Amino acid sequence: MAYEISYSPQDNHRYPIFRPRKKLPKWLLCVALAGVTVLAIPQVRQQIGQALLPGDQETTREAVTAFVEDVRQGVSIPDAFQAFCREIVKDVEVPKTTD
Repeated sequence: MAYEISYSPQDNHRYPIFRPRKKLPKWLLCVALAGVTVLAIPQVRQQIGQALLPGDQETTREAVTAFVEDVRQGVSIPDAFQAFCREIVKDVEVPKTTD
């Protein structure tokens, strides 16, 4: 158990107690720097955008915008998500398979 004895409290301002500052871990700094570097490359940004918004970019972007607006207007999240999914699959053409 740590303790401290102070015989002369008036001297505390002359001899302040050292308390080390908390620093961010070095691995966290490296990960953040690597992330910024990767996102600075245009091809990588495009691939990440394609992965997050698959299919037709314009249709997906409009559906996401409609989803956010529905939630802001007080529509329940399940109903807004259902409308989002319907908007996404509305124009999808499913190829016919021959069995």
